[in-house]
Amino acid sequence: PPALAARYATVSTRVLGYTAEVVIDNPGGVAVDDWSLVVTLAPSATVGGVTGAQWRQEGQVVTFTGAAVPAGGSRSLRFDVRDADLLVKAPRSCAVDGTPCTGL
Repeated sequence: PPALAARYATVSTRVLGYTAEVVIDNPGGVAVDDWSLVVTLAPSATVGGVTGAQWRQEGQVVTFTGAAVPAGGSRSLRFDVRDADLLVKAPRSCAVDGTPCTGL
């Protein structure tokens, strides 16, 4: 399958967390239906809700999976993060199928 690319953005921030969006791009000519986005959060952070993907959190690592990314197209997902650390407004890392996200 073609290599996917992902773009991270913090959409909004608040006192105890933030909302993030990741857009996964598929520049190839074939849809990719078996992808995973792995985000590493700060130690005190938890995901409170997700739109656009299924997810599971194990410690600081959150893994997102979802519907196919169409050929030449993209798929976006948003997630809400709760964090008691007032200074944390983004994850520590983000990668789709092992390729680091841009925007971090």
